[in-house]
Amino acid sequence: MSAANSTSQQQSLHFQLFVAGSEPNSRRARDNLARVCAGPLNGRCTVEIWDVFDDFERALAHGILVAPTLIVTGPGQPITLIGDLGDEVKLTEALGVNGQARGRSHG
Repeated sequence: MSAANSTSQQQSLHFQLFVAGSEPNSRRARDNLARVCAGPLNGRCTVEIWDVFDDFERALAHGILVAPTLIVTGPGQPITLIGDLGDEVKLTEALGVNGQARGRSHG
């Protein structure tokens, strides 16, 4: 691992998770994100959760058309992930947790 990768992995990520109330996919997204924050990210993240039912204007301002949607900011380009975040391998790869570049395309 290069020094640049090591440094970027130690920097904190900021998550904005847009959910649709307590709908099943939204509950799973909350739980899955909490698991990744506590596990692979070891707490190196901040999380904001926005309910589109309560604050649809914020969702529209961020271009959110589907919930759950996760917007990730931090080192590198912002990325957007849609769905319940249930595939932990793909999620950690997209976040750059496994020593890969953050935001890598997954086909």
